[in-house]
Amino acid sequence: MLGTAAMAAFAAVAGPTVDAKDIDFSPGRLTVDRGEVVTWRFLDGPFTEHNVRPRGRLRFKGSQAKRAGTHSARFTRPGTYDYVCTIHLGMKGKVIVRQPR
Repeated sequence: MLGTAAMAAFAAVAGPTVDAKDIDFSPGRLTVDRGEVVTWRFLDGPFTEHNVRPRGRLRFKGSQAKRAGTHSARFTRPGTYDYVCTIHLGMKGKVIVRQPR
C-alpha cells in the first residue's frame, strides 16, 4: 500500500500518465502531441520493481528500476516509441507522438 506522501506525489502529476502495476503498462498504447511529457507511475509498492527502457529506432530517456514513484520523459519528435520493462518479460508499451493540431 502506498503512503500519503506517495499518493500526494501521484496526484500532482499533470499530463498523460502510464501506470506500471503487476506486469502491465496501462494504457499499453498512448498517443500524445509533440512536446508533451509522459509520466510513468510505479504502483506496486515496496516489493516489485519496474523500469522503462526504450526499444526500437526512436529513443527517449528511460528509467532505472524503481519500486515506487514516477519517471517522466518529454517527447519532442513525432513517431512511435516502443518501450519495455526489462524485469518482466512481455511487459511492453508504446507512445505515439503526433504533431499538435
